[in-house]
Amino acid sequence: MAHPGIWESLDRVITIELRSAELNPGTLAALYEAAREKVGGPVTQVAAMRLDEALGSGAPVILTTGAGGPPWLFQGETDGPLGLAGLARALSLGYGSWPIVVTEARSLAPVTATLVACGVSVLDEALARVRPTTATLAPFTTDPAAAQREAEAFLDRWAPAAVIAIEKTSPNRAGVIHSVTGKAWTPAVDFARVEALIAEARRRGILTIGVGDMGNEMGFGLIEDTVRKTVARADVCQCPCGQGMASAVITDVLIPASVSNWGCYGVEAALAIVKRRPDLLHDAHTERAMLSACAAAGAVDGLTSRQILAVDGTSGEVQVAVITLLAELIGKALSAQPVDY
Repeated sequence: MAHPGIWESLDRVITIELRSAELNPGTLAALYEAAREKVGGPVTQVAAMRLDEALGSGAPVILTTGAGGPPWLFQGETDGPLGLAGLARALSLGYGSWPIVVTEARSLAPVTATLVACGVSVLDEALARVRPTTATLAPFTTDPAAAQREAEAFLDRWAPAAVIAIEKTSPNRAGVIHSVTGKAWTPAVDFARVEALIAEARRRGILTIGVGDMGNEMGFGLIEDTVRKTVARADVCQCPCGQGMASAVITDVLIPASVSNWGCYGVEAALAIVKRRPDLLHDAHTERAMLSACAAAGAVDGLTSRQILAVDGTSGEVQVAVITLLAELIGKALSAQPVDY
């Protein structure tokens, strides 16, 4: 097993503070420390170990993403689809897992394009069941009143080994979904109400993982008190509900990251170390291809709302740099090179 310092370094890479003045700078360290305390160690390591324990060959894994809505994020943003695609690839290659992908109808094009750019085919169930590295898209209700019934049927049908929410905008304790500035998205914008799916999965003992960056994503309910104390608009929002934008949805493992995609990349790297498979982390060429495909299909940078090669206000080359650092750490963890001088 890798030296403990490697797991620490993986977490440090994904939590490098690169937030601008508009995106709650200085809050990530507190969110990370709270999540780490809850899960009992470096968050990427814990997530990878839990996944390694839960996954059997060919086991379905539900992956869900979807942040914001029109008019600004009219087909979603570039944070979320890339992390989902990278993780889908790693789980498929490393464990033979079958990714079942859930997102809003408006985000289907960028999510599909990103998966394909990552080398994960998107096919219907009949073909996906017999092909490697293939994902299947599955709809989920946008009606909160129908969500519990649909969650039960969904889990009965797919029997997943895990449910992973990546940059999935979450309802607060009043059931309202907000932007990071505390403005209400719902009821004007529809969202796949997968909070019921996560809650039912936890009730059934199915592993749940949340990946997010601002505290209004699914999973941050695990540290809701810290989010409310730390992040602007988390405790008091800018809408009539007055209950803040902090997520009330709890997952078993929470991965706070500077960019949600990076949280997934950290898990990819951790899985690469656990399985001794460096190829489970996608490479720089694939990262560039994913970002280009995602933006071309309609996703926008979450900070500027522009259809450009950026993620949460960080450039495409910064995304590649994160992949490069993680790949170097995998190499160090798996190296057996003696030093004899």
